[in-house]
Amino acid sequence: MHYNVSLPDCQFTVLIRAGTETTCTVSAYGLARWMTPWAGVPPPASNPWVQVRNLDLYVMEGDKIKYNWCLVDVVDIFMQAGYNVLPPPPMATDGYLASKAMDGIPAPLSAKVHPKATAASEQVWRAALHE
Repeated sequence: MHYNVSLPDCQFTVLIRAGTETTCTVSAYGLARWMTPWAGVPPPASNPWVQVRNLDLYVMEGDKIKYNWCLVDVVDIFMQAGYNVLPPPPMATDGYLASKAMDGIPAPLSAKVHPKATAASEQVWRAALHE
């Protein structure tokens, strides 16, 4: 039932890393083979390869991690394996793909980001958090 047993040797690629002095986030996807039951659901007999969408949120205290929320898109993994646990979505669920702008591959390169754009982006982000 444990994630690391069910999806052993999951290898992750980071798409986005962002943070401040006290918080940070990582958006990544992993590739793994689903080998044993997970969350009470058995893998298909073929033990399929699945993409694991992952979002980590951290709160730092000094040089230590105080909180870590690791969000794995379990529904997406089940859907990849043929288990439709929710009604069909009204929009495509293609996940989050790497930037096609090639301006930092895959996340924006800090040297190419203008400070005014950073401030504007943070303002939008903070407003969205408080909606």
